[in-house]
Amino acid sequence: MEQFFQWKLVNNGEWETKINQEILLSRTVCSQLNLSCPVHPEFSLRFCKQVMKLLEASGEEVNDQLYDCLQRDLLSPRDGRYFKSYFVGDLAISLIETKQIISSGTTGLNTWTAGIHLSRWMAGLPDNWGQDQTILELGAGTGMTGIFALKRFPGLKEYILTDSHSGVLDNMKENLSVNLTAEVNYQVENLDWEMDEVGFSPDIVLGADIVFDTRIIPDLVRTLAKLLERGAKAIIASTIRREETYEFFLKELDCKSLTWTNLEFECQEPVKIIKIEKIRYKL
Repeated sequence: MEQFFQWKLVNNGEWETKINQEILLSRTVCSQLNLSCPVHPEFSLRFCKQVMKLLEASGEEVNDQLYDCLQRDLLSPRDGRYFKSYFVGDLAISLIETKQIISSGTTGLNTWTAGIHLSRWMAGLPDNWGQDQTILELGAGTGMTGIFALKRFPGLKEYILTDSHSGVLDNMKENLSVNLTAEVNYQVENLDWEMDEVGFSPDIVLGADIVFDTRIIPDLVRTLAKLLERGAKAIIASTIRREETYEFFLKELDCKSLTWTNLEFECQEPVKIIKIEKIRYKL
């Protein structure tokens, strides 16, 4: 039922012929996850109506609990705090997101494809990955990758989530507090790629879906070069929307003496994950 928690309706033809209402409701609208981190009521309302139509079409009686959920969604405010939940391995990550792709002048209030796949790639790493190391994430957005890493790898020394939009940073902090305990060591910092000084010395740099606009790529690569000066490495996941944009990014890496290698990762979406390091010249 992952589609429900990501505000996606299932096509009518994909439903099972006979719906077990109690199981369906207990795993979606009436689940503990939805009660603590609810999906948007407009979507939940559409979901409930779809289930009711399918039940009525098959001649089944609609459960009273479904009517209760319908009533609840009708009365819920539309401007409240609502979540999308993502499932990577055995971990669930619930994030406050907007319905709009661009909101308040930023795309950082939504979780993007490469962030999910970077988490899935990390799920296959050894349990001691990043042990006693400092991780810095560029353009952390909703906090998806950082939250997963902090849950998956308890041995991390510190995780620094960065972005440059105040609304994104505030939303990220809220997502972190919802998903993590106070004992977890992380920081949320403003990092503008146009600034001359970086001010961080991480061991590993992460980034997901930050390669999308040729106008900001030179600043991104310059920031990467500074972060990698002392021997750090970067792992960058990108959804390839325009080949020309991604090729421009790779050429900029070459210009800054940054070498990159493809990392093995298979998925249905056009996502590439690369490791980037500073070229070391022997004297």
